[in-house]
Amino acid sequence: MNTQHSNVHVPVALPPWRVILQVLRYILRSIADLPLILNQLEKILATQQELVNTLNQVNTTLQSVSSELDKVAAESQTSLQKITELETIINQGGNTSPEVDAALQAVKTSVQSVADKVTAVDTLIPDVPVGPDTSALQGQPNQSTK
Repeated sequence: MNTQHSNVHVPVALPPWRVILQVLRYILRSIADLPLILNQLEKILATQQELVNTLNQVNTTLQSVSSELDKVAAESQTSLQKITELETIINQGGNTSPEVDAALQAVKTSVQSVADKVTAVDTLIPDVPVGPDTSALQGQPNQSTK
């Protein structure tokens, strides 16, 4: 007969009062950790709200800059048209000095440069600004993932 003891652990059914006691201990430990958990949750939500506020401010600034760029673009186009009209009038008037020709070309080049820069910046900014998704902070499902 083999009298060696085995290291195999055989589960033993616990009496119901012991199971209840273990559950109560788990609940009490969880309750003790609740203030820490709530504190961490408040920090996370506060940080997310700060991020939403910052993103909203950035979006407002971008909208303002976009409006200003639209204004500059329109003024640049108007200036280019006026320069073309001025160039036509000067050409109809006859001979102009090289200084007038150079000054007119310099103005024309400057206005075209501004128009080109406005166009370049305008292509970098979306036409319809996209606001941040704040539905998670409001307890609503995120609509953009559906």
